[in-house]
Amino acid sequence: MDILKGLNEEFGWFIWGIIAIGLIWIFTGGAQRSPVQAPYIKAPAPLDTGETYGKAYIKGTSDGKTTLNLPKAPAEIVLNAEQSIRDFFTQPSDAQKIHSSTLLSKTLSLDGTAGAKSSVAQEEYLRILAAPQAVATTSLAGMRIKDSAYDTNVTLPQAANLPILGAPYLNTDVLLPPASRAIVTSGRSPIGTSFRVNICTGYLNQFQTFTPDLRQDCPEPLDELKASGPYQEASCQDFVKELPRCRAFNGTFPGGLSAACRAFVTQNLNYNSCAQRNEGSEGFYKDEWRLFLDQTSELWRNSQEVIRLVDPKGNSIDAITY
Repeated sequence: MDILKGLNEEFGWFIWGIIAIGLIWIFTGGAQRSPVQAPYIKAPAPLDTGETYGKAYIKGTSDGKTTLNLPKAPAEIVLNAEQSIRDFFTQPSDAQKIHSSTLLSKTLSLDGTAGAKSSVAQEEYLRILAAPQAVATTSLAGMRIKDSAYDTNVTLPQAANLPILGAPYLNTDVLLPPASRAIVTSGRSPIGTSFRVNICTGYLNQFQTFTPDLRQDCPEPLDELKASGPYQEASCQDFVKELPRCRAFNGTFPGGLSAACRAFVTQNLNYNSCAQRNEGSEGFYKDEWRLFLDQTSELWRNSQEVIRLVDPKGNSIDAITY
């Protein structure tokens, strides 16, 4: 008796629960009941009505057969998985067709599969090329880049037309004229923003790393001296003409240089001064933009990848595969 009493104290709630479930099963028809029409049963009287409710997974039909009615969410998962598998095998050929047609007739195309294969976000990049035959500028506003599995879906950023280091950046939509390009890097911008390339941005390579490197199109230091420095000083000319372009001087000045020459080299041969001084000159802006997606890890697989450029309406503008 002590044993039975102990069992009742320890497991009585469990035993009575099993008995209650058994009674409910008997009251609802037991083994003789028809196929379940609903998965949930309300408590029997006097607590509730004892009715079933909810959507059934198993249903009986008029011809005596039983059908399985899966919940909607798992069914959608199965369908989505099937679509992903189908996309995985069909997208490469589709991407090749889209890319071929883009080269012939579209205004924008993707390029740069070698850069996309990098495993480092700061070195992983794509190129968006504006077709030479385009008749007008093309806006990148709202355009997105997606991968083959649609796991990656990133919007192209705005960019500063003229970035000045240390000043707030004014970012606007990127407009690509014919025969121009945008290099889209997965990582973060070394200067804190996306930007348009100009004849002075080569200076930025000196203290930051860009992949690929920025073009070294800066004005020759001697030409800058002639335009706004003590050009008449022979010692200053001799010193400045030995300086490389797109490099701020951070060494030790030789003896004999005037204070004016030293001030010119320190204050003028750097990115900010070069950009502000030459902004209005012909050919200052280049038809290249550097766009950064601000990711800390790579976006694209190193092989068996399909990358799509998609417009704001979701239409594929171009696609590449490798």
